[in-house]
Amino acid sequence: SEQEYIPSNRIKLAAHLRDHLIGLRLHDFSLEAMAKEHRLSTAHMQRIFKAVYGQPMYCYLKQYRLEEAAAALRNSDCPVSEIAEAAGYQSVSKFTDAFKHHFGKTPAAIRRSKAFDHNGIE
Repeated sequence: SEQEYIPSNRIKLAAHLRDHLIGLRLHDFSLEAMAKEHRLSTAHMQRIFKAVYGQPMYCYLKQYRLEEAAAALRNSDCPVSEIAEAAGYQSVSKFTDAFKHHFGKTPAAIRRSKAFDHNGIE
């Protein structure tokens, strides 16, 4: 299917919104406040973001944080509870459910597999 043309200024705005979004502290996420800060309506801001990134802002942020959590599980020995909190989850069980839904593996399975990753086995 043909892709919709997106002007370069909208692509730049979407990239700026993405950078702003991932730079927010966990509990500071408010679409309304972000739209107001950028002098956009919430709906228009979301349309611009989705046109460039292919998904709503909240979904993008959730996916981004889960990807960051997976990297932390592979590259650190931080407790899963700390990684879950850094990803915006108040409970390890909700984090585990979201993580498994996204990756098809639990955080513990990813952590266990890091030993194999370093040896080139997996």
